[in-house]
Amino acid sequence: MISRQRHLQFVGPILLIQACTEPQNEPGGSDTSKPGPDTHSVTDTVFEEAHPLGEPVPGFALIDINPSSSSYDQVVDSSNFEGTAYSIIFLDSRCITCIEVIEDMWVELESNPSWKEGLPLYAIQSIGGGETQDKTLDRMIAGHDMPYLQDTEDAGLWWAYEALNHDFFAVSEVGTLDMWLPLYVWPDDLSLYLDYMSQRFGS
Repeated sequence: MISRQRHLQFVGPILLIQACTEPQNEPGGSDTSKPGPDTHSVTDTVFEEAHPLGEPVPGFALIDINPSSSSYDQVVDSSNFEGTAYSIIFLDSRCITCIEVIEDMWVELESNPSWKEGLPLYAIQSIGGGETQDKTLDRMIAGHDMPYLQDTEDAGLWWAYEALNHDFFAVSEVGTLDMWLPLYVWPDDLSLYLDYMSQRFGS
């Protein structure tokens, strides 16, 4: 089981973590009974240990729900990524900040083709996130062809990663964790992503 803590290389210990919803212990990410998309709760939880770099990460096989993606309505299976590095980010369409996160990250990927090709990004939608009534899912997937994968209770990827909104994981060619970035305070934490990608691929 992977547990959470900010990576000290970037931001050091923290006392407050800002996220779109409280951390959940159940599979599926954000609490589907609390759909308030523009509320940010602050918790004084300090996570005991970081996601261990170099350790194997959970795989997935999830349906792509982005109509603009080349894999739309198909199962995207990470077992087919063997020998290829990739990254995932956990998002919830009920979270307004999540929309801003993916819009800003997509601009950077479009501006840096080597980043987009060298470390493809897959968004993982929380269970129940697509049920929002205010079309935020449409806003989140508009304007880009990035695969947007729907988590399920059977897969429980949010639970397997113990993920929070905006958690970013880079996975190596051999399926181990290369980097974890807790992008909780936006847009400030965009710099963490930019620094990591610039160090890895150049700007």
